[in-house]
Amino acid sequence: GVLLSSVGVFQWGANFCHYINVLFTLCFCETPPTMLACGRNSSAVISSEGKLMTTGSNKKGQIGHGPATCKWYFETPDSLEDVCFNYVDCFDGHMAAVDVDGRLFVSGSCYYGQLGTGYQEAKFGFQFLGEWRAAGHAMAEKRMVHVSKSEICGVIQPPFGGERVSIVACGEMHTIALTVTGRAWSTGFNYFGQLGLGDGISRYNFNEIVNENFAKYGKHNCQVVNVVAGESYSILLCQNGNLFSCGRNSSGELGIGDLIDRNVPTLVEGLFARRIVSVSAGVFHSTAITQDGDLFSWGKGWYGQLGLGHSRDTCLPSKVWIPETVDDHVMMAAAGMQHTLMLTRDKTVWVCGRGCHGSLGTGSLGVRMIPFRLDPNVFRQANSAADVICVVAGHHHSGFVTSDGNVYMCGRG
Repeated sequence: GVLLSSVGVFQWGANFCHYINVLFTLCFCETPPTMLACGRNSSAVISSEGKLMTTGSNKKGQIGHGPATCKWYFETPDSLEDVCFNYVDCFDGHMAAVDVDGRLFVSGSCYYGQLGTGYQEAKFGFQFLGEWRAAGHAMAEKRMVHVSKSEICGVIQPPFGGERVSIVACGEMHTIALTVTGRAWSTGFNYFGQLGLGDGISRYNFNEIVNENFAKYGKHNCQVVNVVAGESYSILLCQNGNLFSCGRNSSGELGIGDLIDRNVPTLVEGLFARRIVSVSAGVFHSTAITQDGDLFSWGKGWYGQLGLGHSRDTCLPSKVWIPETVDDHVMMAAAGMQHTLMLTRDKTVWVCGRGCHGSLGTGSLGVRMIPFRLDPNVFRQANSAADVICVVAGHHHSGFVTSDGNVYMCGRG
């Protein structure tokens, strides 16, 4: 998900039965978005009034609309009508959102504990993650889930040490939450070590990620300020600009120079001292932006999604060069499954990777091995002065928000 600040009319289009390889916009509502998130077959938006609206597949309960199999348009779940939100994220089978009071709400599949409720039961409506009674020892034996002595006794505990949540990130079967004091917590499937807890045991409740490496490579400003999640890996960004990653690394998605999984957050040394200000995790590849506006990418590159001019996987961060542009300062980047979106300081949108579902918005289903510039006039259908202010990548679809509050979509609808 990406936080936005915009004015004007918010517009959206959704059709989950077709591929749309050209950009389009449809009138949806009259409140501009403050945040947009795209997953595999679902999307979510938060309006300027704090309303959370979801659409797409609901087979696992991931959009929180009860027993409905899907929603063809954006709508606020009934249970959330009176709740105001400021953050949301989704991936495949579950969704998580944070309200203005720092409370975490979750919905969807929980087979591996990704909702952090303490149980395997899926939720087909958003549940507030308040005090929970932890899972018993029987579940630990059945599912290889780690539980503490207090959890075995069924002690009621407040999540996140009683602190307010500020950011949440959803992987395929795990979730990471960040509190206002910079403490990171994780839950869910952990076979590859993506929870960053030092082992490969899955969790059904949120556990704090305690890592001495955060301070080891920078004693000052070492608190975590952002967390993102790929399919089976996680990346944490510290205030001092250092990046740490953990989890599955079969395609080099951790960016640490090898293909070995890590179960604790490990420094991305190739970007050490580069002062990273933004990071994005796709399914198998990642991007990071430095304070100077340089874009780096790493991970799976089979379809050119790294923007490096080749289709090889890359296990070290490599600089992405924006061709034939006056201002190549990258302000924002979004990694999808097989494509990447970029927004430069001059409000130009660049895309690379696989366009088979139309996710690049180029009007073609071909592959772009290096960044390709989208015509800015495409985004000015409703307002000739509008510029793109945000890009968001789902698995097979993409979203672009303009300064007048319009949202343009392309890809698998």
